[in-house]
Amino acid sequence: VEQISGVRDLYVEPQILIDQVEIKPNREALAARGLSVRDLAETVNLAMGGEVVSRMQVGQMTYPIVVRLEDEDRSNLDQLRNLYLRRAGGGLVLLGDIADVRVSKTANNINRENVQRRIVVQHNVEGRPLGDVVDDIERALGPVRKRLSALPGSYAIRISGQFEAQEEASRTIMILSVASLLAMLLILYLHFQSLLLASLVLISRPIAFIGAVIYVVVTDQVVSIATLVGLIAVLGVATRNAILLVDHYLHLMREDGQPFSMEMIIQAGGERAIPILMSALTSGIGLFPLALAPGQPGREILYPVATVVIGGLISSTILDFMVTPGLFWAFGRKEAERLVRSFRPDEHEELFVEDDS
Repeated sequence: VEQISGVRDLYVEPQILIDQVEIKPNREALAARGLSVRDLAETVNLAMGGEVVSRMQVGQMTYPIVVRLEDEDRSNLDQLRNLYLRRAGGGLVLLGDIADVRVSKTANNINRENVQRRIVVQHNVEGRPLGDVVDDIERALGPVRKRLSALPGSYAIRISGQFEAQEEASRTIMILSVASLLAMLLILYLHFQSLLLASLVLISRPIAFIGAVIYVVVTDQVVSIATLVGLIAVLGVATRNAILLVDHYLHLMREDGQPFSMEMIIQAGGERAIPILMSALTSGIGLFPLALAPGQPGREILYPVATVVIGGLISSTILDFMVTPGLFWAFGRKEAERLVRSFRPDEHEELFVEDDS
C-alpha cells in the first residue's frame, strides 16, 4: 500500500507482544477429580483478580478487603502450579495437576469491532481521486486476500473510513436523484398535461452537466459528494429554464393564437432570454467569490459546489436556447397543437360553424 501513488501518512496500528500467563485446563484430569472448568475458573479468578470478602470502616471512609495472591506470586509459574483447588467431596488438588500453566506471548492491546478482532491500517490520500487510490489498493490486496483465505480461522480485509462514507453517500444521492427525477416528471406532466413535453424538458437536461464536468477537469478536481450536490443544483436551474421556454411556446400559441412555427419559437426564446440570463447571472455572481478561493480553510465543500454550479450554468444557459427549441420543433408539434385545441374548444367550434355557413 505504501508504494501506491497518492498514499500519504501510512500508519499501522502497533501490536506489541507481551508476556501473559496462560492456564489451559485439562478436562480429563478435571473430570477424574470431580471438578469442572467453572471450579477452575473461579479459583484462578480469585487468586489473580481477587474478591471482596468484607469492608473495613476507618472514620468516615470505607475500604474493601480483597483476598488474592501476592503480586510476585501471580507472575510466578511455580506458585501458580502449587495453587490448591478444593474438591466437592473433600481434599485438595494442585492446579498444576489439572491444567497446563505457562507463559505465552500476546498483544498488549486487542481492539474489536462487531465482536471481531481487528488491526487498523490507515492513511491519507493526496494528489489523486480517492476512488482511483482505492482501486489500486484493491488490486494490490488481491494476492493478500488469497493467502488469508488459505489460513485457518476467519480473516478478512475491509476498506472503510472516508471511502466507505463516500460510497454510502453516493448511493443515497443516486436513490434520491432517481426519486427526484420521477417526481419532476410527474409534476411536469401535471403541468403540461403531456408526457411528451415533460419528457422533452428532462431529456435535454444533460446539457447542464457538460459545463460542470469541463469545469471540474479544468480546475483539477475530483468527483466527490460536493460536486454531486452541485450537479443536482445545476439540474434544478436548467430544468426551470427549459420549463420557462416550453411554457412560453404554449402561451404564444394559446393566448396570441400564433401557429406552430419557427418564428414563434424564435420569438419565445427572445422574450425569455432576459429572465433566464438574469437568473443565471445572479446565481453565478453570488458563487463567483467562492470559485476564486481554492484550498481556503473552511471552503473544502463550497469550492467544488461553486465551480460545478458556475460551469453548469454557463453550458445550460447557452445550450438551452439551442437544444430545447430544437427538440420542441422536432417532436412537439402534435402535442402543442393538441394542448391548444383542448384549451380553446369553443373557439374552434365557432370557427368550424362559420366555415360551414
